[in-house]
Amino acid sequence: MALLTAPLTAAAEGLAEQGNPDPAVFERALESARQDASVPFGLVVSCRDEARFRAARVYPGGAGAWGNAVQIRVDRSIRDGLIADLLSAGFPRFEPRYGGQDKPAQAEAAMRILCQIRATAGDVEKYSVQAAYGEQSAAFARLAAALLDRLEPLAADGIGADDLGQALAMLARGALAPELLTVRLVRLPPGGGAAEAGVIVRLEGLRSSRQSYRPGRSNAASQSAAASPETVQRIAGAAVAAGFASLPVNLPGTGYTELEVEVLAHAKTVIARDFTRAAPGATPEAADRFAELVGVIRSGLGAN
Repeated sequence: MALLTAPLTAAAEGLAEQGNPDPAVFERALESARQDASVPFGLVVSCRDEARFRAARVYPGGAGAWGNAVQIRVDRSIRDGLIADLLSAGFPRFEPRYGGQDKPAQAEAAMRILCQIRATAGDVEKYSVQAAYGEQSAAFARLAAALLDRLEPLAADGIGADDLGQALAMLARGALAPELLTVRLVRLPPGGGAAEAGVIVRLEGLRSSRQSYRPGRSNAASQSAAASPETVQRIAGAAVAAGFASLPVNLPGTGYTELEVEVLAHAKTVIARDFTRAAPGATPEAADRFAELVGVIRSGLGAN
């Protein structure tokens, strides 16, 4: 559930360019979402000013996160207000990027994002960013602030977790929304994928993707699909059963397996491969529990 706060890379800049639909098409999609609650609506917004950094995410089902710290719930009236803000500000006609020009010569090569807004209505998405340096858009800054101002009060009744283990347990029993679980799994067979392709599996916001992977080679585009809440809860339950939050970060294994799990602000990565020196606690029993969890993820997300 990463909110875009790092320097603007070429890939991120390309995403802004791609997320630039015809303004009339996106305006109609937003109007449709405002009139019909069954039309999916999602939002990612973050902004840094001189005083603070604020960020929020809203998923189509109404779940969301404030600052990656707590889960929030967005009801119909807040959703309609967010859409109204986007429409009244003319967001469908915003440029993909503002700023980012006339950097000082000594500045880093990558441009730094100050604010971002990514909105989805139905199957149409628009993404716009404001980068440091160059001409800034006051309209963009006002819209980002208005969206964040609507969402910030919801954090007072938000639900959080003290650590990853607690967050996974809350997901497994339904106390946290399944949209909040983010998973990235990289699996390479013995030999590093030279002969047999490996796989990269991702899960975020009830969407999963699978991509064949050979390091150093051109790889096919990822295949995306919906993930059910039940599948996500099953994965969270398997992570709890495996004691993922307390596993050593390095485990013995064949080939190469890297698993990153994130819920709100809590994240952990575990790598299994043929290590020459075992980490403390990296027992065969711990490796077996990790392998069982990986199997549940691959089976649940169609990566077998």
